[in-house]
Amino acid sequence: MLLLNITGAYNTAPTAALQVIEGLMPLHIKAKMQSTLVRVGRLGRNCDYEGIHFDYESYEQPSPPSTIHPELFSLEDRISHGGQVPSNRTPIEVYTDGSKINDQTGSAFCAIANEAIKKTWKAKLSPVNTVFQAEIQALKAAIEWTNTANKDVNI
Repeated sequence: MLLLNITGAYNTAPTAALQVIEGLMPLHIKAKMQSTLVRVGRLGRNCDYEGIHFDYESYEQPSPPSTIHPELFSLEDRISHGGQVPSNRTPIEVYTDGSKINDQTGSAFCAIANEAIKKTWKAKLSPVNTVFQAEIQALKAAIEWTNTANKDVNI
């Protein structure tokens, strides 16, 4: 009945034809697909669907939940540098970022030496660029800049 309302067809039109016209998957096929996804993804079982084998081990498993309540989690007990700057720090630290918000994509990097900003760079990319491409562009620009710095740099 819903397909009749959507398409404006007469009640004599076959449901299968209306599903094809609207690009909707038949319910029995959709139910089998969802059942396979639940078996593999949530129940952890291997499954076959339409001659395709889905192996549970091939899919990324969710990480286990934290066993420590956030209120009891204390960073001071876990991280300590004795009030000193770690000795493995390099003279120049470079931070990169790429982002996409409201179809506007951009990337940037900032170089800091002795707690002072030494170099900043930013670029506006095309709206068709992805966040990954923006991140890579920032890394590329940071690497190109560090090649000219002639100092130890940590990106």
